[in-house]
Amino acid sequence: MKTTSRLLRRPSRLVLLLLVSLGGWGCSEPGVAGEDLLSSVPVWHVEEELRIGREDDPDHALVPVGGLAVAGDGRVMVSQPQERAIRVFGPDGQFLHRIGGAGDGPGEFLRLGLIGVLGSTLWAVDCRQLCYIQFFDDGGEWLERRQTPRLEAPFIGSSFNLPTPDGGMLAGGASIGEIMETPHEVPWFRSDLDGIVTDTLPGFLSPGVVFIENRITLPDGRVVDSPDVALHPFADRSWMGVGPEQSSLVRAVMAPVEDETLAALELVRFAPTGDTLALGELSLSRARIPPTVADSALDSQVTRLAGSLGSEHRARQELTSRVSVPRYYPPLRSLVVTREGGTWLALEGAGETRWLILDPFFNALATVELPPRFQPAIIEGDVTWGTELNEFDVPQVVRYRLVR
Repeated sequence: MKTTSRLLRRPSRLVLLLLVSLGGWGCSEPGVAGEDLLSSVPVWHVEEELRIGREDDPDHALVPVGGLAVAGDGRVMVSQPQERAIRVFGPDGQFLHRIGGAGDGPGEFLRLGLIGVLGSTLWAVDCRQLCYIQFFDDGGEWLERRQTPRLEAPFIGSSFNLPTPDGGMLAGGASIGEIMETPHEVPWFRSDLDGIVTDTLPGFLSPGVVFIENRITLPDGRVVDSPDVALHPFADRSWMGVGPEQSSLVRAVMAPVEDETLAALELVRFAPTGDTLALGELSLSRARIPPTVADSALDSQVTRLAGSLGSEHRARQELTSRVSVPRYYPPLRSLVVTREGGTWLALEGAGETRWLILDPFFNALATVELPPRFQPAIIEGDVTWGTELNEFDVPQVVRYRLVR
């Protein structure tokens, strides 16, 4: 397997000139940080244009959504893993037809996941013992099924598999030896047309997990090791987003700072080939985690672990001795990359609705207030598509338009 360093390739002279001339090395004014930055940009809002999902019609009533794609003609494709099918809706939100179904034949799914559009082709990830990407034409007819890259030991694959415009693929993977209590990087691997891994690209940092030793007695009387896993609540990590049609990827990484109330983010946007497209730095304020929130984060894990560990008392002892809740929220909850290469950052600790919008060179444009239970998935121009839970926790697909 050919690999590159974890650092991105140096940009070409032309790209470097563009970065410097367009301000790609910083966000807004130098030295502007935290709340000063957020208060220095305008506030935008959104207006609802279309909502898909009605409980009174079986074709429109959605179950948890595995992925979302929008074709050039406005058709909306919604991945429905529970029914192992993709539902297709017209630009007006009316149900058109289903693609796929349960099975292991051509165009059928055993474990449907992410979907997307690449040109006029719809693709869908189907992970079984191995992962495949199935391709369909714009009418929903099955075209082909391709196996995702088989990573060499000690790496294992994941369901993060994406086809690239050049016919290759991006696949997420992690080292078996790194799935431990310490933070570790989950890299992206790039393959060629033949499925051969040719490159290792920067990925995202996982905060790691905490293993709790435990022994259980089997029905036949044997006593065996059966460790449990606890998570680090609100752990600092990195954040990763991929733009529509895999045109670019954005990674945000925490940089060390002396003031714990601030977070310094180093941002990079790069192409699927690994070439750097833009670099930036951003300083954000960090909100204090209320004691009630910290307690609730641990209580939920105590409840989950109590059964296997034998009691809530032991579960709480293990957690409090091994897992600590930080004093401040991480700066971000997630990020989304737009079709144009911009970035929307979900600000953690600033309520459920506040997002910061950056242009393709990481200059701050505005903040936007989104509905509390809406998660954007596809952003193009002033339009954002995503999923939203209603008051009964039923998912709906919604299109909003930015109002500047």
